[in-house]
Amino acid sequence: MRVGILTLALAASGCGAGVAHEAPVESPAECGIYGPPHETGHVQNAALDEVSGIVASRAHPGVLWAHNDSGDGPRLFAIDAAGGASRGEWVLEGASARDWEDVAIEVIDDAPDRLWIGDVGDNGARNGRIPARDSVVVLRVDEPEPLPSQEAQEAARPLAFDTIVLRYPDRPRDAEAIAIDPASGDLLVLAKEDAGASDVFVARAPFAGGEVRMLELLATIDLASMITATDVSPDGRELIVRTYRDVSWWRRDDDEGWADALARPALLVPHADEPQGEAIAFTARGDGYYTISEGDHPPIWLTVRCPRAGSAD
Repeated sequence: MRVGILTLALAASGCGAGVAHEAPVESPAECGIYGPPHETGHVQNAALDEVSGIVASRAHPGVLWAHNDSGDGPRLFAIDAAGGASRGEWVLEGASARDWEDVAIEVIDDAPDRLWIGDVGDNGARNGRIPARDSVVVLRVDEPEPLPSQEAQEAARPLAFDTIVLRYPDRPRDAEAIAIDPASGDLLVLAKEDAGASDVFVARAPFAGGEVRMLELLATIDLASMITATDVSPDGRELIVRTYRDVSWWRRDDDEGWADALARPALLVPHADEPQGEAIAFTARGDGYYTISEGDHPPIWLTVRCPRAGSAD
């Protein structure tokens, strides 16, 4: 199934202006689904200069987990969403770090939440200039305890992990976007294509560390630009997909699967004008989303959902 994009007109009437992180928002009645983005701070850790993936902690509201693009080692960073202060670094010693591209979160009852890090980039599959990968890897870690910001300059701490190997059903793909569906526990992987439609794949829960899984084709979407990140809202109802050009948004109905929801046109929602935007994540409350670009001390942008906004389906 291939879908296009339906542009959503939103009133830029100051909706969400001056909003503190994760706080309720006062917005004018004419505000659309999301208001205009506003800056919450800058990434203060100079080592985090090629942000490729972010996700909001559920257990520690106000903390974003982040990592760099290819070229860095297997490091995970915690930062404050408001202000951008460092909250620590962790290293996955011995882990694959060929091309980390996105990070997702799995909420687990009576245990630490789990972070999924997608070593799923494969430029060779897309441009043919280097050999494509036979498989890609997702690394899973129990969410560590973020450090107080005043202690966050300590040396990186070790972090245990396990892996799940992923293979595509037809041919290798480049991908920069993964997400965990909280409703099912399924892993979504969105392919990145230079032009035309992109395939959305799924690996069904449950998962066991060390296993090899074959991805299933779920849907095909055409966003007219390369997909660089994605996330599913904490309630499992909304999906955002970032490209270099836009942010697209879907909402699914009760008891509806993502295949059916993605068959509908996406809505375009507001985003900041960033030089190389490759990271997006819903807030822990699900009432907005963050974006961060690559670069030296990049700004952290928050786009907040307008109160009383409908589903716009």
